[in-house]
Amino acid sequence: MGLRFAVATFAFELALALPAAALTVSPPVHNDTDRVGCVVQNRGKTPRTVTATLRDAGGAALTSFSLETPPGLTIELVSTSAFQIGVYCEFDGTSRKVRGFLQVQPFGGGTTLLSLPAD
Repeated sequence: MGLRFAVATFAFELALALPAAALTVSPPVHNDTDRVGCVVQNRGKTPRTVTATLRDAGGAALTSFSLETPPGLTIELVSTSAFQIGVYCEFDGTSRKVRGFLQVQPFGGGTTLLSLPAD
């Protein structure tokens, strides 16, 4: 029990001490004529890999993409203009400095109509 137990205990305590990548979800929106996108903003000083998944009301993945997000940039990772009820963004790899947002823009581009942070 001695060494094996000590190594297992240390590994467990180390896993608890390491910061976990956060999984955050935006509020859902109804999309009938606009474009919905999952946007990542890196306000940190180092690159961070984030996965954005656009999901339907039932939780099925519509599209997903991972990218190492450079510091100081805001990047749209995935989007859809298809008719969807309850579409939302799920982000894996966000933190205090790297945030995810669901954004709604007019089809064809233009000013952002709505921006909802993922929590």
